Amino acid sequence: MQKRFCPELGDSSSETKSTPAKKPEKTEPKGNLPVIVNAPLDFELKGLDAAHPYLLGRGFTPETIEHFGLGFCSRGYLKDRAAIPLHDMSSALVGYAGRVVDDSLITEDNPRYRFPGERERNGKLFEFRKTLFLYNGYRIKAPVDDLIVVEGFTGVWWLVQSEVPYVVATMGSDCSERQAELIVSLVKPNGRVWVVPDGDKAGERYAQMLLSMVSPHRFVRWVKMAVGKQPTDLSAEQLKICFKT
Repeated sequence: MQKRFCPELGDSSSETKSTPAKKPEKTEPKGNLPVIVNAPLDFELKGLDAAHPYLLGRGFTPETIEHFGLGFCSRGYLKDRAAIPLHDMSSALVGYAGRVVDDSLITEDNPRYRFPGERERNGKLFEFRKTLFLYNGYRIKAPVDDLIVVEGFTGVWWLVQSEVPYVVATMGSDCSERQAELIVSLVKPNGRVWVVPDGDKAGERYAQMLLSMVSPHRFVRWVKMAVGKQPTDLSAEQLKICFKT
């Protein structure tokens, strides 16, 4: 297994091409309804508050917030959450995720993140599956030398803001076979995949999973975070040191 470990950080605050995700695909019908997966939306959320204290208070600049299309949503399915546009690998907008802005309100019925649910429309059943694409992956138009993989959205925002150009997330501490295939396709055969998980047990399992799935195809480095730390705890200077080759 190809892997290399970067020193622990965070104690201080055959050539393949990028493969676009398939257009909405049908799966086995449920009951009498055909199932459509990750259909492009025919709308965009309007009136999002890009200046909400949650986003600015976490250190994200107005430029970063605008770049990722973020904003606080005051109504509808994502009411009282930061709305996050989700684009598949072909750049189609296929949904929005919502992040609770007050962690004290997180419960079993009110999770930290909310993703699009199943819905019926015009005699069809529409489903959303985050396992079929990588967050921010659509921006990478050709295989790169170095690709950084993190668990969540905020890690992508922070690293891109810190001028780390090629960063994607699996949107959770799991990686599907399809996501692993996409990771491989986004990296040149002699390139590197940098896995930057959270510094907890789930992050360790996540890194081991990616190593087992990706290292047979690409060189993989695991950036180990200090216990309790996340990629957003690394300063721009620490990131430069870590990804220095």
